[in-house]
Amino acid sequence: MSKPIEKLIEQLLAIAHARGLSQAQLAAAAGLTPVGLSKAKGRGDLRASSLAALAQQLDLELALIPR
Repeated sequence: MSKPIEKLIEQLLAIAHARGLSQAQLAAAAGLTPVGLSKAKGRGDLRASSLAALAQQLDLELALIPR
């Protein structure tokens, strides 16, 4: 399980909920299944393309920044 990925998924879901979207709605909009997103959240693992699709649905972009 990857803690950084798990944290990123949690942040995306928190933003979605703040914007009135459920986890299932966000998953569907990003072309994922709700079950797939739920399993990815539990594993703390998701493909970069899926993370990018989730971010895009929230009008966000993925970026790497120095620590």
